[in-house]
Amino acid sequence: SRVEINQKIFEDLHSDLIKGLEVELKRIKAPVLIIWGDHDRAINAANIDKYAALIPKTKKRVLKGVGHLAMIEVPKVSAQVMLNFLQTPP
Repeated sequence: SRVEINQKIFEDLHSDLIKGLEVELKRIKAPVLIIWGDHDRAINAANIDKYAALIPKTKKRVLKGVGHLAMIEVPKVSAQVMLNFLQTPP
């Protein structure tokens, strides 16, 4: 039932990579928090390391039992993770 949206996500990711997304990610100067769900079926959570390696000053957090949309699936947990990140000195 999600084939169409998954195909669109993968096409967009591929397009971003072709356009030089990796170069753009390396230019980010601000601290970054990447939140990923370990049950993400659209983009496997193992990719968190690949993205984190491209962005300087990155912290990462994989949420257990969460899919692709952590902010919707577990809003309180997501908010607390973000708040902790924002309150931690760089």
